Amino acid sequence: MAERTKQAEANIKSADAKRRADLQDRVNKAHELSKERADKLSQKSDEVSEEASALWRTAKANWNTHVQHLHDNVADKRARLDLRAALGEADSAERYAASAVDFALSAIDEAEYAVLDAILARVDADDLAVKS
Repeated sequence: MAERTKQAEANIKSADAKRRADLQDRVNKAHELSKERADKLSQKSDEVSEEASALWRTAKANWNTHVQHLHDNVADKRARLDLRAALGEADSAERYAASAVDFALSAIDEAEYAVLDAILARVDADDLAVKS
């Protein structure tokens, strides 16, 4: 019976380690995807007019500073392994995730506005061209 208990504990620890490793792998992949998309956004912003590009660079710099600060905080918190720190880290990570989603939704709204405004500007220009 004691041997079965030890084996069950070993199996549970092994499963937890695998689950954590799989989750860490997913976190790493999501982080890489986030960096790739940020790089693509940076490349695209270079193609936009200088005025819009300057606004994007400022927003991107602020966002990158914010993200770096959060990543630094997460790294510091991971150094402490007690339960209270782990629970606090989980709460912080959840708040960060919610903020990232809010930021993304706001960016989508802003992109929709920019597209509609560009279409309206094109319609106004075409109307003026027809009248000329």
